[in-house]
Order: sequence, then C-alpha cells, then structure tokens
Amino acid sequence: MSIDDVRPIISGLVGGALAVALSAALSRRIPKAFRGKSANALLREFRTPIKVANWLCLLGLLSAIVLYRWAEFSSHDWRPLGLGFGLMLSTPLVVLPLSALLTKRAPSEAVVAYCLSQKMPVTLMLVLLVSGIPLLLFSAWSLLT
Repeated sequence: MSIDDVRPIISGLVGGALAVALSAALSRRIPKAFRGKSANALLREFRTPIKVANWLCLLGLLSAIVLYRWAEFSSHDWRPLGLGFGLMLSTPLVVLPLSALLTKRAPSEAVVAYCLSQKMPVTLMLVLLVSGIPLLLFSAWSLLT
C-alpha cells in the first residue's frame, strides 16, 4: 500500500474533522431569539416565505443546468453557473423582505427566520446572500454581451 492509496482517506478524514469543528463553532452564533420572539415562533411565522425562498434557490441552480443543456454552452463556460449561483443567493434577499412587508412584519425578522431555518449565523448568511447580487449582475451582463 503506497501513500497515494492512503492520501484520499487522510484528506477525507481531515476535511470531515474541519467541517465538524466549523459547524460546532458556528452553531454557537445562531440566535435563539430575535426581538422577543423565540426561534420556533419565527420559524412558524415565516414558514411559507422560507419554503418559497428555498424553492427559488433550487430553481436558480436548475436554471444553470437548463442553460448548459439547452442553450448549448460549453462545459468550461462559467457564465451559466454564475447566473445560477447568483439567482440562488439573491432570491432570498428579495422574497423574504418582500413577503414580510406584504404581511406587515419586519423584514429583519424574515431574514433571521431564514438564517434559523438554514442553521447559519446571520452575518455569514447575509455575506453569502449579498455576494449573490454582483455575481448575478455580472453573469447576466456577460451573457447579454
């Protein structure tokens, strides 16, 4: 047995240990309540908008696959994937606050409820979601030009 046979096993174990450590460290930063409402109450209030946001995230990724298949983009072209990830990351930023405003609730509560449902700290989730906007715009611009 050579080192080349063992290297994938070692790297998998190290990667798994790092993922568990990162998950444990980040789980302490997930809020237990927000503005006097418990996590369960927030999740109950925003159940439907969270489901809609998750479905739109899935549709964003599927749009990339559709573009690769039917628009005949090269598998090395980054633009459909950038568009898909941009849609995936930016749609919750539109759907959640909009649904909260339509139901006369605070948009920040909707975003915190989404973070709770995804089990992610609010700051990390916001960084990810906001990073989808320039990715979406740049990918759409490069596809149109």
